[in-house]
Amino acid sequence: MKTKLVKAIGLELADIRRSKEFSLLKVSEDTHINKDTLSKYENGNSSMKIYILNILLEYYNVNIASFFTKVYDRLQIKK
Repeated sequence: MKTKLVKAIGLELADIRRSKEFSLLKVSEDTHINKDTLSKYENGNSSMKIYILNILLEYYNVNIASFFTKVYDRLQIKK
């Protein structure tokens, strides 16, 4: 389950970033999170600490509850 959850979180973060038409480099520069690390998060190759997720969601101006609702929905589709 952990791998599926990490992947779903990453995919949702990538979708949000793309919908805002932000590059990984822009997000990296604005949040001070390494670009390669952001890529690993989005690709589900690395899990992140909750405070990092919070930084990203605040940056994207996304409510944490609505974010996890979308992640949950994404997990249900994959079953």
